[in-house]
Amino acid sequence: MHNPDLIAQALVYFARHHNQPVDIPAMAAALGVSLDELEQHFDQGRGRTAYQALIHYRLSRLCDAMHRNPTGLLTAQVEACGFRNVEEANRAFIDNFGLDLVHFRNQALRAEREKSGPIETA
Repeated sequence: MHNPDLIAQALVYFARHHNQPVDIPAMAAALGVSLDELEQHFDQGRGRTAYQALIHYRLSRLCDAMHRNPTGLLTAQVEACGFRNVEEANRAFIDNFGLDLVHFRNQALRAEREKSGPIETA
């Protein structure tokens, strides 16, 4: 049976190290469990590995950042979310969501324009 408290502790660890490299075996040791135990809990509780959960966490942060600031510098946004570069983030984005960062950013820009309302002309 999985331990939701352990998963919650791992998510807090992700949050504390959101823009740094995370070594999953070191994280397991910091949480006081073996790597196998950590992976078992993530598999049973989340249906993914701890690394996949870390990537999902970072992608969620990136989506939020892009929605808040769709015209922001993409390089800064992906690095602030813990990715090494735009290419790494783009691959993860495609693998997880089936769409690349450019398309997602375009959707965020459209949503921002729609939120602002129609532009009035003279």
